[in-house]
Amino acid sequence: FAEAFPHLFAPSSPSSSSPSSSSSSSSSYNIEVGTTSKGRCASSALSFLHGALSSHYHILNESRVLDKKDVGRHCGAMCGVYTPLSHPDPSTPALSFHHGQDALLRYYSACKRYKAKERDKAEWMTESQQYLTGKVMKQVVVKLGRRLGLDISPYDAVTLHVLCSLEVLLPRLTPHSDFCSLFRDEEMFVTAYYQDLLRYAGKLMPEAVDASCILWQDALRFLNKSQGGVSLKFAHTETIFPLLEHVGYLTEPMKGSNLSLTDRQFFGDLTPLASNFFLVAMQCPDSQETTIQAFLNERPIELSRCGTPCSLNKLLEVFPPSGCDFVAICQETLPTNYLIGAGLAVIVLGELVRRRVII
Repeated sequence: FAEAFPHLFAPSSPSSSSPSSSSSSSSSYNIEVGTTSKGRCASSALSFLHGALSSHYHILNESRVLDKKDVGRHCGAMCGVYTPLSHPDPSTPALSFHHGQDALLRYYSACKRYKAKERDKAEWMTESQQYLTGKVMKQVVVKLGRRLGLDISPYDAVTLHVLCSLEVLLPRLTPHSDFCSLFRDEEMFVTAYYQDLLRYAGKLMPEAVDASCILWQDALRFLNKSQGGVSLKFAHTETIFPLLEHVGYLTEPMKGSNLSLTDRQFFGDLTPLASNFFLVAMQCPDSQETTIQAFLNERPIELSRCGTPCSLNKLLEVFPPSGCDFVAICQETLPTNYLIGAGLAVIVLGELVRRRVII
């Protein structure tokens, strides 16, 4: 990533220096890092920085970041990629690291209206349950049962798919997946689509999509006010999904009646392990206009309401701050720990390291 966008990690112009930085030469760097309160996100952030900058950086508020119990619990040896410096080299980038930006990066958890609907599973799971007990899934269940010599249920078929996924994630421990060998490719499309229906209904409720505007507006502020540098945010797949729909990238509604499964993108394609979504601001040498290019998993994508690439002025016009009223959307006031940073590129990355399965 640093090789693809070297200017993002280069010294910024003096006017963009962080006011909290020291007067040393490191203050010419404008790199801000934000994570959720989950320790695994801090671990992902430290791993990313190690890959981008090696050990040639120091964290201004490192004691507040590395001393947190939840970081140590989830981070383990991964935190070893960063060694606190007793005498930081002033020529290396000085990073501002904010651990615990849940109000910004876990906006869905701060949205009362969304949390209330999420608890009512009987309502939003209707579509997925109909698919689970439908004709297509029954055909898969029958075939799996014959291979196993057992009478299994649709839930058993989905569980076998999940176990297959876990084996694929741990290739060094399980070089051959016995669970995956039970499936034919076209059958895995069916069980995967059921899981996507659950995610779509549970994570992409209108309230979550609308609430994601708080993160999008924060990104636009980064782009509009900064003269250089980078702002990095490390969160979860639940952070990226609603945001992609809010900006107009996800437009195809998911229905259990969709019979064409082999030619569509699954959520696993959109947000694989170490998934990322980011914006890069650019200026041509002979122009003063700032152009924005969006990327999903390092591949350029088009924002349907703005085109690609899109001018910053048009992006601000399409998504005005007045269109994002978190209080009205969620019937909740902004939490007190809401933080805003500054930077030229805004990046939302999924977890780079997952040590547990979270349902």
